[in-house]
Amino acid sequence: MASAEVGNNVVNHIEEAKIIRPVANFSPILWGYSFLSFSIDNNVAQKYAQEIEALKEETRSMLLATGRKLAETLNLIGVIECLQWSP
Repeated sequence: MASAEVGNNVVNHIEEAKIIRPVANFSPILWGYSFLSFSIDNNVAQKYAQEIEALKEETRSMLLATGRKLAETLNLIGVIECLQWSP
């Protein structure tokens, strides 16, 4: 019961205090708002999906290739990991 009263007092105190936040005056967007809505054609999406699958298979074959040194395989894995985090 006491904790509820303390909680209410804290809430009431926060409501009474004026919170002043700075206002930023950002310049208008240079490119307009044309990028807010984006849609992709299903045919284009399917084409990209096919290309991605082909690249996945190529990468899988590179990783599983026999005759590669372990250091080369680990280096390839490192490069793939770096690609995952690049913009």
